[in-house]
Amino acid sequence: MIARIKHPQTNGKVEKFFDCYNRYRDDFESLDDFFTGTTT
Repeated sequence: MIARIKHPQTNGKVEKFFDCYNRYRDDFESLDDFFTGTTT
């Protein structure tokens, strides 16, 4: 995600992505499955 300098809302979106990924990554076999929403 591209972020501009002095735009904290963009940094918040990046932090939210990593929070969601770290929280739910064990439910998916790969990063591609995480992006497509494919669970096993």
